[in-house]
Amino acid sequence: MPVFMQNGRIRGSLVAAKFIQTDATVEQVLLEYPATAAVFNSFGIDLCCGGGASLSAAAEHEGIDLRDLLGALERAASSDREDRGR
Repeated sequence: MPVFMQNGRIRGSLVAAKFIQTDATVEQVLLEYPATAAVFNSFGIDLCCGGGASLSAAAEHEGIDLRDLLGALERAASSDREDRGR
């Protein structure tokens, strides 16, 4: 996964995920890929407090490595896509 670093920080809008983009909100990802709910729960990200936040903002707020979050979300989303025949 390509990562653009500037001043030692990951620039979220330039982190490319296979299907999920870092500027998508938590709510958008959950609606499109329901299987990601378990991932968000495991990282301590929930809809009531972070549903409108972008993935990059939610990761930063929780002190989570954005690459780890995206990787876990991509795996869950892949499972969802396979289950739905996409």
